[in-house]
Amino acid sequence: MIISQKFKNAINKAFYDKTIKVFSITETNDNGFIQKDKLLKVKEIQGNLKFKSFGELQKEYGIELQAEGVISTHASLEVNNIIEYQNINYIIIDYLVFDSHNLFFIKKWKSK
Repeated sequence: MIISQKFKNAINKAFYDKTIKVFSITETNDNGFIQKDKLLKVKEIQGNLKFKSFGELQKEYGIELQAEGVISTHASLEVNNIIEYQNINYIIIDYLVFDSHNLFFIKKWKSK
């Protein structure tokens, strides 16, 4: 089934009530060593986050990841993207794609 963009926009307005910042990591080459040093904000997306009820999703979809939460959104993200929500950074470790939305599995990111 193909979901129209109009329907996706309606879902976005109704369900995605959290603003999530998406970052890339800048790298510098210091005397032959690559150093990942700063986060560069790429965009903001709207989505919904689940932390406490994530266990239910794990059972429902048979997920065996050691994730701490999940983001539901229609935005496109990638594994290893860094996101920020409520001043806490998370890294995307996996995802599932559906017709109407995407689920991104996250865990806290330790920068160094």
